Amino acid sequence: MEKIEKEKEITYIVRRIDKMNEKFHQMPDLALTVLAGKPAAYMIYSYLVKNFNKEYNYAFPTVKQIQHALGFGSNATVSNAIKYLEEKKLIRIVRRKHVENNYNNNRYVVYFPVARNSFTKGEKAEIQTDEFVKTTI
Repeated sequence: MEKIEKEKEITYIVRRIDKMNEKFHQMPDLALTVLAGKPAAYMIYSYLVKNFNKEYNYAFPTVKQIQHALGFGSNATVSNAIKYLEEKKLIRIVRRKHVENNYNNNRYVVYFPVARNSFTKGEKAEIQTDEFVKTTI
């Protein structure tokens, strides 16, 4: 089992939200509604949004990295939350397995919920049918 070093303590100040810069990651409001009562799932969803790689179009942290970064005590908490996110269609897991070292290398395609009734008629006409995954809360 590899030993993960604890990161240094972080000192921070707060800033008004209207002064945000490029280090800001948007979270859809509806995600809070979809994931209400599931704080671990919401935290992991936020972490995947933060670590989404726009060049590759997926996030690829390991379960251990997620566990360490968010302070979860067990792999089961992370695995169950990831399973829940997949059930809610907020992520799609692309499972890969390296033959040489038998190491699972999951990639997470991240989706964001959009309320269907929030579109105008013009926007509805412009929506590509393959752009969305149908689901309900």
